[in-house]
Amino acid sequence: KAIGISVTSSVFGGLFSIICLIIGAHLITKVALKFSTPEYFALGVFGLSIIASLSGKSLTKGLIATCLGLFVAMVGMDPVTGVSRFTSGRIELLSGFNFIPMMIGLFGMTEVLIQLSQKRSGQKPVQQQVKKVTPELGLLKRMMPVLLRSSAIGTFIGALPGAGPTIAAFVAYNDLKTTSKQPEKIGTEVPEGVAAPEAANNAA
Repeated sequence: KAIGISVTSSVFGGLFSIICLIIGAHLITKVALKFSTPEYFALGVFGLSIIASLSGKSLTKGLIATCLGLFVAMVGMDPVTGVSRFTSGRIELLSGFNFIPMMIGLFGMTEVLIQLSQKRSGQKPVQQQVKKVTPELGLLKRMMPVLLRSSAIGTFIGALPGAGPTIAAFVAYNDLKTTSKQPEKIGTEVPEGVAAPEAANNAA
C-alpha cells in the first residue's frame, strides 16, 4: 500500500511541476535569478530549523544528527577557497563523501542489524503477497489537498537555485505536521505521511 501511495504521489508531483513549468517558466526564472547570498543563508537556516519540528520528543537527538550531518558535509575541498577540510591528507576525500553510497551503507547496515536481532530472538520474517498497489479512489480524494499543497511546495523549492528534492521533501513533511489536525499520527502509517514528501520530492 505504501509503495502504491509513494508511486502515485511521485507521478502526481511530477505532472504538477511540469504543468507549472510549461505555464510559468518565465516567472519562475525571474524569481530564481533574484536569489543572492542573503537568500541562500536564510534558506540554509530555514533548512536547519526544520529539524526542531521534525525531531519529535527528543530535540537533543535531532541536534546531534544535524551536527553529524554538517560535519560529514564539511569534509572535502571548500568550494570557495579551495582549502581541503578534514581530509587527513587523503586525496580520496577531497571531493567529500558521496551521498548515495553513504545512504546505502547507512540504511543497509540498519537493515542488517534488524535482521540479525530478529534471527537471534527467534522471530520469523513476515512474508507478504503483493497484489494490488494502486490506492483506492476514496483514498486519493482524501489525499488530494495534501498532494496539491506538497506539489506546490516542491515546485517552488525546486525552482530555487541550490535547493533540491531533499529539502522539498523535508519542508512538505514539516508542513503536513504543522497543518494536520492530528500531527502526532503523522509518521505512524498515515497515508498522507508517505504522500507529502514523495509528491514534493518529485515536483522539485
